[in-house]
Amino acid sequence: MGKYNLGKSITGIGPNIKRDNLFLNESRADSTMKSTLKVLDDINNSLQKINIILNRSVKIGAVKGNKANSFKAWARKCKSQANSTLKLKEKVSTKYNKDVKDYPIKLLDDRIAELEKKIAEMSR
Repeated sequence: MGKYNLGKSITGIGPNIKRDNLFLNESRADSTMKSTLKVLDDINNSLQKINIILNRSVKIGAVKGNKANSFKAWARKCKSQANSTLKLKEKVSTKYNKDVKDYPIKLLDDRIAELEKKIAEMSR
């Protein structure tokens, strides 16, 4: 199955972006997140359809021999990638929702720490 490896996907972050200070505007990011989740659903549906078409081609005898084995392998790969897409969708959605919930808390913690620092300076 190694010869059908689609490779590892990576997403780079630009050199000017600092990971510690990275945040998104929630009101603008919501539409992007909905769009991303829809695209992941579309990818899943497409891969499932490709899986069905490849398996049907082998089943009705449209391809035989080594090509049939290749079609079956591609169908298995499509099915596994479709399942991976669903897992990715759930993971992205969960992390996004967690970040949206945690960001205001982080802002409050930062503000409290800043105020505590000012109070400590004033009490000296």
